[in-house]
Amino acid sequence: MDLNDLKPKTEDITVNLIHPGSGEPLVNDDKEKSNMTITVMSPNSAEYKKILHAQTNKRLKAMQGRRKKDITAEELEASGLDLIVATTKAWNITLGGEKPEFNANKVREVYKTYSWIGSQIDEAVEDNEAFT
Repeated sequence: MDLNDLKPKTEDITVNLIHPGSGEPLVNDDKEKSNMTITVMSPNSAEYKKILHAQTNKRLKAMQGRRKKDITAEELEASGLDLIVATTKAWNITLGGEKPEFNANKVREVYKTYSWIGSQIDEAVEDNEAFT
């Protein structure tokens, strides 16, 4: 055994979306009937850590100084959404019969509307980290 065998091979994680009720893989309405996927940054990647550190530093700064600011549950939830939006790199999904444009606003809208997607991404990231 060599530790290099356990080193992450990629800085991305591709999540195959599954139906939240049936557990069946979700497929697109394209000719290939491709799986619906979302690609996110691995928490091991430098880019992910940079985004996470910026968010954490912002919260820490708000909690220090003359006017200490309490962090609310709503702010933590919003911060989690900001992180998953910022670390999403690509998707292959069907929405309203079309492939939606990939941009931060659309990603945020999809995650807010279909909160179960965020849960599936979190689970995939945890599984990936547990393996590596």
